Amino acid sequence: MSRDITDLIMTKYFIEEKEKKVRVLNKEIEELQASLVRKCDHPTTTTTENYFPGTYNDLSFVEVTQTCTICGTVLKHYNDPNHKGSHA
Repeated sequence: MSRDITDLIMTKYFIEEKEKKVRVLNKEIEELQASLVRKCDHPTTTTTENYFPGTYNDLSFVEVTQTCTICGTVLKHYNDPNHKGSHA
């Protein structure tokens, strides 16, 4: 009892071709992103603050992150020095 595997082989071929295209596109994206980061002078930024509640052993803290809205580079990342932490 032989089985025709032509369809399976063709499907595998199409998958491999699409994977090659994805690799090429990913490389192009990485190159464009690197070029953008090199050229960007960060004209606009966003600042986010994330609060992390304290636990029994650790104090709470606020993490501040300043990010460029154009290229996505993190410009500043620190714990807020004005936040007076507390235990849970």
